[in-house]
Amino acid sequence: MNGHQAKEARRLQANIDRRLADGRLVAMLEQDNFQGPLYDRFVDELVRYGISVLRGWMHSGYIFDLVAQRGFGLNPHELDLEERGRRRSPGRVRRS
Repeated sequence: MNGHQAKEARRLQANIDRRLADGRLVAMLEQDNFQGPLYDRFVDELVRYGISVLRGWMHSGYIFDLVAQRGFGLNPHELDLEERGRRRSPGRVRRS
C-alpha cells in the first residue's frame, strides 16, 4: 500500500468510526425516548453547531447563493450586498 492509499484508508476508517459512534449515540438517545438530560445536551450541541455554520454562511454570503438555488426570494439589503462584494474581492475597485 502506497502513501496515498494509506491516507485514503485512514480517511475511510475515520468515516466508518464516526458513523458507528453516531449509531451508538442514536441508540442511547432512543433508550431514553429522545428526552432527558442526554437528549437536552445533544440538542444544545447540535444547535451550537448549526448556529456556527449559519454565521459563517451569513458572513460570507454563501447563504444567499443556497437559497437562490432553491428558488427562495431572499432579498438582502443593498448595503449587505455591497459589503459582501468587498469581502469577496478585496482590493478591487467597484465602479457604477
